[in-house]
Amino acid sequence: MEPEPSRELTPGTLVSVAYLGTQVMHLQSASSLNPAIFVSGCGNANGNCFLNGQAVYYKVAGGATCSTTANTKIARKLSFENPQFKSEIGRLSTIVNGGTQNYHGMLLSVQRRPSKGINISGNYTLPIASVTIWDGRMPVTVPA
Repeated sequence: MEPEPSRELTPGTLVSVAYLGTQVMHLQSASSLNPAIFVSGCGNANGNCFLNGQAVYYKVAGGATCSTTANTKIARKLSFENPQFKSEIGRLSTIVNGGTQNYHGMLLSVQRRPSKGINISGNYTLPIASVTIWDGRMPVTVPA
């Protein structure tokens, strides 16, 4: 570890700057093999919803939203491919080990040592963190 640079600005006042950093590799994340498919719009008068110009296999009440959290289970990729097995399989994922996590920070410290009495010190950290995960198709970087 390198010594942190410090300067005495005025007699009794010391300022120092330090770097903080970590990197984690091979983070595990789940990549969905059976994601929910969003069907936009509302059902027509007969309750039909349409995806890419074709009616989907399920119906909703006329005028009701086609995709909701309540029907996510039946609106998954494999359910559209084989509707008769829609209740047999829900969430399905594979574990991938391609993620990384980075943290970079600057620590600024100020100490005041008066000739008599109390010592005063303060710190400020400027953090920058990000996580990159592999979602099965492409890397996705998100601020942490």
